[in-house]
Amino acid sequence: MLNVTVSGDVCARGHEDTLNYAAARALLADMLPVLESADVRIVNWENPTTDTEGFPISKSGAMLHSKPQNVEFLKAGGFDVALQANNHTGDYGPDGTMATIRYLDEIGVKHAGAGANLKEARLPAYVQANGETLAVISACEYEFGIAGRDIPGAAGYDAREMRKTITDAHQKADYVLVVFHGGNERNPLPSPRCAARYRDIIDMGADALVGMHSHCPQGYEVYNGKPIIYGLGNFMFHTLSDSTLQDNPWHYGYTVKLKFCKDSNAEFELYPYQFNKETSVLRLMKGRDREKMLTYLAAISEPIQDEIEHEKLFYGWCMIGGPGYAKALRYSDDYLVNPENEQLLAARNLFTCEAHNELLTVYLRMMVEGTLTLGAEYEQKVRQLQIMPVNVW
Repeated sequence: MLNVTVSGDVCARGHEDTLNYAAARALLADMLPVLESADVRIVNWENPTTDTEGFPISKSGAMLHSKPQNVEFLKAGGFDVALQANNHTGDYGPDGTMATIRYLDEIGVKHAGAGANLKEARLPAYVQANGETLAVISACEYEFGIAGRDIPGAAGYDAREMRKTITDAHQKADYVLVVFHGGNERNPLPSPRCAARYRDIIDMGADALVGMHSHCPQGYEVYNGKPIIYGLGNFMFHTLSDSTLQDNPWHYGYTVKLKFCKDSNAEFELYPYQFNKETSVLRLMKGRDREKMLTYLAAISEPIQDEIEHEKLFYGWCMIGGPGYAKALRYSDDYLVNPENEQLLAARNLFTCEAHNELLTVYLRMMVEGTLTLGAEYEQKVRQLQIMPVNVW
């Protein structure tokens, strides 16, 4: 049997000069007993780690970066695997990606989801404990910084390749865990296409799937007897927002402990938490606060099982994000001579990133089919779900 914890997005933004082993131990004090109770600990390292290596790439969205000393966070938490398939691994180009891998190797933390080329990026990380082996496969959507045939970067998702990777991993490991980085940021529910993709990956043979990237807690389900965790939320990720903590799910998340056993399907347990605005302390929810948060997570998990209700709630999300996306649909001759045009980069991402593409496609379809009124009705329901049920601060 293997007990495996998976924690969400970690970024050193705003703490590049202060995040070290001591600071990380203080931040994680509440969570350390949970992490230490596991045989394997996994976390998403969502920033390239560089010193003088690499240069910022041209992209839309935030540009993230961490310094070599910041990897002490991983040692402080006792993490065995740092996930690298995400939309920021390539922010400092191929050199930044390879520097990150080198720094992880230097401290003895395994990594999955990035490499010197696409083939290498898709390789699982194998971790042994209790005489058993876990394969960790890390994949992400097609934003910026994706590895190419001979270009370092992150492991972009391909269904055919994922099936092959899972099949091969089962020849070497007792259990196969897939961690997927994708979906709509700040949406408390996975999109219909996201849910379908995760179920497909379970059908390919994964023993469990954990999703990340939403920057807010999402729900879960047991599909064909196997757990799908749709979104863990942030683990340590500073934001410049000045909204109140309870109105901003950015500050909330949960670590999941997966219990793998050869004789049965994996089981799971959730450990919700909240971190402060300064991103200096994480508080593990306990007692009544924990029960409230678990009740909330169960509530946002229910619509995923109702295809019609799930679709309507996504219409509501499209009313929130769709208008901004639609405004980016414009062409300029400048694109032909200036590939770094900000509007071109934003438009490119709407089409190549699966989550953005789905949102824009459904929003435009809603216009044509006359379902904007229904979307407006469900928009309010989605906004209500974005409000957290408890504030431990």
